[in-house]
Formats: sequence, structure tokens, C-alpha cells
Amino acid sequence: MRAPRHAPDMSSAPRLNPEQNARVRIDEMLEEAGWVIQDFQYADHEAGPGVAVRELMTPQGPMDYALFAFGKAVGSIEAKSAGRTLRGVESQADRYNEGFKKEVVEGRPYKRYADELLFHYMSTGAETLFTSRRDPIVRPREVFHFHRPETLKAWAEQEHPFRARLRQLPQLNTAGMRDIQKVAIANLEQSLLEDRPRALVAITMGGGKTYVAAAESYRLLRFSGATRVLFLVDRVSLGDQARDEFLSYTSPDSGRRFGDDFVVQVLRSRHIDPSANVVICTIQRLYALLRDEDLEPDLDDRSAFELSSNAQPVEAPTSRRCRSRPSTSSSPTSATARSTGAGARCSTTSTPSSSA
Repeated sequence: MRAPRHAPDMSSAPRLNPEQNARVRIDEMLEEAGWVIQDFQYADHEAGPGVAVRELMTPQGPMDYALFAFGKAVGSIEAKSAGRTLRGVESQADRYNEGFKKEVVEGRPYKRYADELLFHYMSTGAETLFTSRRDPIVRPREVFHFHRPETLKAWAEQEHPFRARLRQLPQLNTAGMRDIQKVAIANLEQSLLEDRPRALVAITMGGGKTYVAAAESYRLLRFSGATRVLFLVDRVSLGDQARDEFLSYTSPDSGRRFGDDFVVQVLRSRHIDPSANVVICTIQRLYALLRDEDLEPDLDDRSAFELSSNAQPVEAPTSRRCRSRPSTSSSPTSATARSTGAGARCSTTSTPSSSA
């Protein structure tokens, strides 16, 4: 007869409180994004491209994490336990930012991009909010991961942030446009001007949705400094049609065709052309990319609505490969357009360092 098994004695094992558990996950995310983590008393701000310093002291108390990109102070992270409502702690982040400004002026002369911390995160490890203090309207928005140090450095050095440049688009030249297309683009750009980057353009079949997407993409790429547009379709054959329409679009401002100035790629593999300004991709391929999975070629030309009659929304966790790839974008925002049979969904969304 076997002796009864007993659970191991865990009384001497260290137990982490909820916020400490959150910091374990935050540390993992920072390392995946290319940050070196150091304690305040031993910090070397130039130990790597990005250094996250724990418990940096300020006159307002210790900051959970201070971020240094290429040796210069650039941002901060406020850690909270899972389940906490993050949108109620912005005032605490502002207090630490004020403490940092006093520290810069009166205390340690940290190398810095500005006399304040330009970027701030609030995170539980499961949910992360990001705020840029350079935006015209400063408010947090949800991101799926921390940005890479190269990305924050590029944004800190820009003369004007992307959301400010969206307010400086030249007047729309409506030559050759249908009335509905004029209204759609004007209202979309008004939404962007008001810092409401999610918009739905509803145009009936045959009304010129792809033309609207091509025209607005041209303006964003040429005038606002956007670097890449994602155009989603549900079948790759529709992607080929969209590519032809993008390439043949002629700007009424310059008389040049879209293909003369920008590169359009229909994605049929995992490889995204670094020079591509517009990437046309099926919904199912994007889902596979985010999960770091291969997609059977025949699924690219089957509508996502045909793959399952009772499909339910599924969250797609991003792969480590996607999260850790360095950013090639110098803009904190990219444009996304989705074409379906009912309408075109155009949005500008936060571009994390790893986004395609």
C-alpha cells in the first residue's frame, strides 16, 4: 500500500501580490519589445537602445518604470494589478510627470527629448493604455503591446506628431469625384481632424468604395506622412481588383497615378515588402499572421463568411515574432481600410512597433 501523497510545503515560497504579478508580465513584455530592465540604484541609461528603470525616484514618489530610449528619458509606465480600471489613474501619471520635470530642473540633469516625459503607459500586463503628450488631444488609447525604443525615439524627434499632421491636410480637390465620394472623404477627414480616427464609410455596391479608399490613402501617404496602409478584403481575388484600382488612381492635385509614387502589394505569403506603402490582405491571412500560422493557399480565395456558418468572434493573440519585429514606421498611426460588399471601413489605428 502506497503512502499517501501530500502537497508540497509552500509556506516558505514567496507569494506575489496582484500588482507584483502584473509587473512580472510587464517585465516580459518590455523585454520582448527590446527594453533592458534595471533597478534605479544600478541604472545605466545607455545599457541598450532602450532601458526601463524600475522605481525611479521623483519629488512625487517613485515612478514604477521610467523609459530611456538611446540614453534619453522618453516615457513612463504605471503598473496596476489585473482587474483595475486603468482609465481612472491618469492623474497619478500626471503627478509623476510633474515630479520628473522638477527632477530635471532642480535635481539630476537627465538627458532627455523634452522637459517632460512625452509618452506614458498604464498597464496590468493584460491591458495596456498608451498616451502621447504630443498629441493635439492628450488621452489614452488601448494598444496590444509596448512600443520599441526605436519607435519612441523616432516619434520624440518628429517636428509634428502624426495626429497633428492629420489636421493640416490641404483642401480636397474634388475634380472627377461623384457627390457621394466628395461627402465621404470630407466627412472622414473631419473625423480625423477631430481626433476620432475610427470611421465607417457606408456606400452602396458600385458606388466607388475602393476609389474613396485609394483617394484618401493617397492623401494620407503624400500629405500627412503615413507610411503604410492596410486594405482588408475577404477574398484575394478582390485584392487583385483593388490593387489595379489603387495603381490606376490619378491624383487631381498632381496628375500622377498612385503607382507612380507608391508601392502596392497583394499579400500572398508571410513576407511584407518593406517598401510597400499599401498592403492588401485577406482577413483570414491577417488572422494567420497574428497567430504566427501558415494559411492554406485555397483559403485565401474563400470568403471568411463561407468558412463557417456559425462562426463566433475569436481573439487573435499576437505571436512573439510579430511583437518583437523592429518597427519601420516613423509614424504612430497607420491607415486601415476594409472593403466588403456593404461598405468600406476606414480607420486610423495606433501602430505599435510590431505592427505590419
